[in-house]
Amino acid sequence: MPCQLCLLIESKGQPCDALGNRLPLGTPPPQDNPEPDGWFPFESGGHFELADFLYRREQMSGNNIDMLLKLIGTLSDGHPPFTNHEKLYDAIDAILPGAVKWEVFSVKYNGPLPDGDVPHWMTAVHEVYFRDPRLIAQAMLSNRNFVDEFDYAPYREYDANNLQRYHHFMSGNWMWKQAVSHIADEMDFC
Repeated sequence: MPCQLCLLIESKGQPCDALGNRLPLGTPPPQDNPEPDGWFPFESGGHFELADFLYRREQMSGNNIDMLLKLIGTLSDGHPPFTNHEKLYDAIDAILPGAVKWEVFSVKYNGPLPDGDVPHWMTAVHEVYFRDPRLIAQAMLSNRNFVDEFDYAPYREYDANNLQRYHHFMSGNWMWKQAVSHIADEMDFC
């Protein structure tokens, strides 16, 4: 049998601030790092769409991007959206990720080495670059573009046979336990 606090949370799912203070329903997420106006670092939505298409969707090579931009330039009085693939990459790299810094750590294989020729990767030191996923999620939640796009309150849903229905991340047990255990620890319940 769940405790009273768990039942209250399960039934309400009311948003709160970072200190656990309840917020009025419909309160937008906090804006720690508001984004610049417009399409920064792109000149327009069209520039962004082109960069997204070439880099992410089509994964076009740099040489092919240069050729396409040259062709676009001839069709638009010599003014392509980007002068070359490097300028396109620079614009992509300038996208603000919510001020989440890149971090790096090094790893090296430490298992047994084969006799004879040893592959280079087994003796090399490899650098792994990453951004803290938790901080990325916080930046996403504070981004005004996500307002009204998803329900950020964990919840549980049951069918007529009292079996839990898992619909998406916020209906999962891990998310539920994170919210309930944090509140329970803070309030000495459960």
